[in-house]
Amino acid sequence: MITIAQRYGKPVGMMGWVTSVDITAHLRSRGLEAYAFLDYVHLNHILGLLRVRKAFRPTRFLVASESNPTVPTGVVSSIWDVEGLK
Repeated sequence: MITIAQRYGKPVGMMGWVTSVDITAHLRSRGLEAYAFLDYVHLNHILGLLRVRKAFRPTRFLVASESNPTVPTGVVSSIWDVEGLK
């Protein structure tokens, strides 16, 4: 498992093994990204967060604000549901 995680540099996820938590802790202690999923709901939640992280990774500047309810001229794609974004 360590070899695979190091070779591809991608997050590793495990579910259903008794040792999933131990393997995940070991991978994290080596600086690798690993997750032990409790169930499919937890898996889908983490995958959603990873997708958001991937989408934001190339972003150089991001401002999330609830203080100004008006939309600036030329910006029609603003995210209004900040709670949903979280």
